[in-house]
Amino acid sequence: MAEQALPEELEERIRIYEDPANDPGGFTGADWAVLVGTGIVLPAACILIGWNVGWPS
Repeated sequence: MAEQALPEELEERIRIYEDPANDPGGFTGADWAVLVGTGIVLPAACILIGWNVGWPS
């Protein structure tokens, strides 16, 4: 398979993405709150509500 050069615009985007100065840093408290809320609390609440409703009867 012959190697092809990437388009210039794509190479520029990759360079920008890989630049450490453009790293946004780690997760903030709000990020963690959203992750825990949507990944743990919401599914657990849906399971508990589903058991307590008793649907379908």
